[in-house]
Amino acid sequence: MAATPGNPEAPGVLSEEVRSLLPVRYQRRLQQLLAQVCGRVTGSLAHLRQLQSADPQVQQQVATIVSGAVKQVPTGATSWAGNNDEGMDDLASLFQQLAPQGKASAKQQDELVQELAKISYRQLGEALRYLEPIPFADEGRKYSFLRTDWGFFLLPDVRQPAVRAQFRKLYDSLSEEGLYHHYLRQGGIDYVTA
Repeated sequence: MAATPGNPEAPGVLSEEVRSLLPVRYQRRLQQLLAQVCGRVTGSLAHLRQLQSADPQVQQQVATIVSGAVKQVPTGATSWAGNNDEGMDDLASLFQQLAPQGKASAKQQDELVQELAKISYRQLGEALRYLEPIPFADEGRKYSFLRTDWGFFLLPDVRQPAVRAQFRKLYDSLSEEGLYHHYLRQGGIDYVTA
């Protein structure tokens, strides 16, 4: 059975099944999107309830939509135990420890990729500069944290040096939001009207 974002017991909140499948950064973003959608659904429901039609099929569709719609997310204080964007204290030490002299065993490569999941957005450029000269058996794995931990799943083949150079250039010149917007637009995702 496919996981659905919504939690039937708590509408507008991510289900535990979805939480178990997603990295923390995705969970936070999906929760924010879910909250926005729930708010829009509530406004749309008000319009649907006011819809007048003599057509029994339209009446049935409206009743079906209204009865099965997601309710608005409760407002108020919430807590978050996920990624708080604090990052790591010293990336240079991490790379020196796990990749001395710019070389890393397969085990050290795996540890390095796991540790890179903990960096903050402001550390991405620095991490990429440290990571670039370290040879990995699988160059795709080397940069997998960009996709799995930072959501840059629309980034073209990161094994290509030109793709990484373009990403670093955009990272250096755009805000965090601007960088995500760029790759969403490049991937053909209409996030503005979705």
